[in-house]
Formats: sequence, structure tokens, C-alpha cells
Amino acid sequence: YVGERAGMLGVPFEDFGDLAIARLACLTRAKKEDMRLLKEDWGRLGRGDRDLFTQYLLGDGLHSPTFVLKFLPMYLDNAKNNKSVGLYRAFMVLVELLNILASNGYLDTAKSNVVTVNLQDIANFTKEVESSAVFMALPGHSTFLPRHDRLDLIVSAKHKEQSGQMLWSDDPMQEMRVLLRRMDRRFASVNREIERLSSRV
Repeated sequence: YVGERAGMLGVPFEDFGDLAIARLACLTRAKKEDMRLLKEDWGRLGRGDRDLFTQYLLGDGLHSPTFVLKFLPMYLDNAKNNKSVGLYRAFMVLVELLNILASNGYLDTAKSNVVTVNLQDIANFTKEVESSAVFMALPGHSTFLPRHDRLDLIVSAKHKEQSGQMLWSDDPMQEMRVLLRRMDRRFASVNREIERLSSRV
């Protein structure tokens, strides 16, 4: 289905990056006229962020463990329709959340190769939030709550109260933690590229 959809939208289907964009096109219900902006937003992500996002988008739960993000299309649709958010910011926040999930070892301790994560709460928040800064701070103000068969991602009550605020700034330490995680992903991506090039020598 993804390959057929990619062909309809004029997306090449040659490497992992193309596959990731094609999957995003399906998740965002993109039309042909939406593809230029979708590719631009994808390209604005750092290499390490794209690598992590691609790993999730192409995970099948059969050959490699992965997360199933319930309400992901709703989250992306709400982001696309909220001028304070947009897809680029939605991608950045999602990468942060995936990084937190991976760092906390949820896949390592799971009983199966698939861990379901319920994004309904942040999808609703994304629809209502009026400040880009408040939205971008989501990962630091959300908690993964284990249920019997899934993880629920819950936005803190205090942060929900800020959804209508236009002027807001986050705790500097929280911002620093996000920046450090982003730098770690960038360095890891550079190291992988160096190792790949070295193997060709």
C-alpha cells in the first residue's frame, strides 16, 4: 500500500529516506500538492533525528521491535491544521518522545516486539495549543503511564493550563536537556556515517 501510495504522489521509492517520506505521506493523508512542504519539513530535521524517525517509521514488529503509536494520524492532522504547530514542530516533538521511549528501555523489557503507545492526550493538546513554545516543551511535561497492554502518554495538568498562553518560556534546565539529547543523536549519526565510510576503504 505504501509503495502504491508513493507512486501516486510521485515519491521515489529507492532508499530508506524515500520509504520514510512515503509512510509519512500516508500518515498525514497527503495529497500531491502537499508533498513539497512535507519533504521540506522532513529535510529540516537533523540527520540524527531523521535516522531515529526512520527507524520507527520502517519498524514492522517482526524483524525488529517497534512502537505502535495510536492516534498518530490524529496528532499529525491536528498539528498540520494548527498554525502555531505545523508538521515540522510535530516531527521534532515526536522524535523527542521516541528518543525518551527508547532511552527508557520499554522495548527491551516488553513481552513482545510491539509496544503500543496511546497518543490521544497529546493529539488533543496539539489541537488546542496556541503557542509554539508551549507545544515544543511537550516532551518535558508529559509522562508515559504503563497500562495493562499499552503506554499512555499524558500531558501534565499544569502544562495543559498553558495551552492558551501566547507568551511562555520553559525551565532553562528542561531546554538544556532537550538540546543535549538532540546533540547526542547528531553525534551518533555522524559516528555511524564515519563507520560506514571507513568500511568502504
